[in-house]
Amino acid sequence: MKLTHKSLILLLGAAALTACSNDSTQEITFGTNSVNLITPVNGTQDDADIERCTYTVRLNYTDGLIDILAPQFEVGDKNITFKALDIRMKDNNVSYLIEDYNSNNITGNAQIQNFQGRIYPPATLNFAEVPSGAVLFNMSYVPALSYTVDGKYEVRSFPSDAFYKGMTTTTGSGQFQSDETVYRVVFSQNCEKANIYVLNAKLAEKMRPINFVLNDLEVEPRNGGYDIVGEDIIPVNFAEGTKYDRFPMKSFKLSTLSSDLTSVSIQYSITMPVGECTATFSGSYLRK
Repeated sequence: MKLTHKSLILLLGAAALTACSNDSTQEITFGTNSVNLITPVNGTQDDADIERCTYTVRLNYTDGLIDILAPQFEVGDKNITFKALDIRMKDNNVSYLIEDYNSNNITGNAQIQNFQGRIYPPATLNFAEVPSGAVLFNMSYVPALSYTVDGKYEVRSFPSDAFYKGMTTTTGSGQFQSDETVYRVVFSQNCEKANIYVLNAKLAEKMRPINFVLNDLEVEPRNGGYDIVGEDIIPVNFAEGTKYDRFPMKSFKLSTLSSDLTSVSIQYSITMPVGECTATFSGSYLRK
């Protein structure tokens, strides 16, 4: 088994991680800043909910095992907790896969079934290029999990702070494409709002790249995913705190695309010096 992720995290020395070792075992234990998307198995789109959850993950490199502990968190009208122990590591060089795990091995106060997912390593973004004023990013492994609770609810976990990179296409007086723009999504503590940080935004051929944040956008959970939306937004230069009044946005919408919630699409209408433009983005979580 290749231990590429282990080498990476030991080099990073992230403060969020606690590395433990003795004569026989090398392991890393850490807590995650995760969000759970909770949807009733037979519910409607309006029944979906989003709640924060801190999973504790232990990576045992010596034995090639993963332990995942879920503290008490609310699903429906029930506070649940569980432990999924001795999950066999499957390293595919981009993440640790969790598949073919016998859910009967999970202990807790609820029946957890169909347990699967991935453990993603720290973001590969070049932090030397992150503009000043950006909110500090906590580099840590993050689990993207999927499971059912008591056969009534489906739970999908994803990071509360994540970067997405892909292709941004701007149309207006012409068409321009850039793969340099990075979108960072940071959920509020109650997960009802989110801030969208746009790094190295270049939306036209002769435009100087700018960095801005869209504050307090609405989070709308739905069956199978979530949307983040806003209207009549004035972007803010997050390094200086000043508003980009000359770049107002009529609308913004981010929607998850993939079942593991790691791929998103974004569309926004923004006023540029050349006139009204529409920008579209399709990309994936940088840890993928």
